[in-house]
Amino acid sequence: PPAEMPMAFPPPPPPQPIAEDFEDHDPGVAPMRARVFDGSETATIRVTEEEAASGTRSLKFVDQPDLEAPWDPHLFYTPGFTEGRYAGHFDVRLAPGAVFYHEWRTGGGTYRVGPSIIVTRQGVLEASGQALGELPMDTWIGFDIECSLDAGGRGSWSLVVTMPDDTWTFDDLACDPDFDAIEWFGFCAQEQTTSHFYLDNVRLEPAE
Repeated sequence: PPAEMPMAFPPPPPPQPIAEDFEDHDPGVAPMRARVFDGSETATIRVTEEEAASGTRSLKFVDQPDLEAPWDPHLFYTPGFTEGRYAGHFDVRLAPGAVFYHEWRTGGGTYRVGPSIIVTRQGVLEASGQALGELPMDTWIGFDIECSLDAGGRGSWSLVVTMPDDTWTFDDLACDPDFDAIEWFGFCAQEQTTSHFYLDNVRLEPAE
């Protein structure tokens, strides 16, 4: 009999930039192009028309105590970039008590961490082990991040935070020098707290 033919698998899709304003989603649905993990029936990530940084819609993350995983609800994209310098952007509107977490990672269980920020329950923005300042609540704040995946440029990243009345710029924030691929680009309602935040205008693309 003829030998078995090896199975042919399609090649993985090429890396794709992220550009999400959620205007093409119906209110009340989960975002279509991200992997979404709710914490419970009421700790969810859904499109809403309650608030928007632009247009009429955004994502609402609703957190609550006593969830099995303290990082839920969360979502992530898998862009698959492996070389070059990249620019990320998103807008966040924080309610009092919200704990917001954003991170870029390589893949796998022993992943390497690139840019990473957290906003504590007290509204303090932290990055690279530093407290960078206290953010205002109940207003839209823009975050712009740049980081290189190439040898010679790894191990640091930059952050610009744009508020209604102020702009903060931070250069040479530290990250893992082995961070060389963006295979996880995620947002979490971190810890366990009765609160919420809104997310809008999520982008990740090659830096100019």
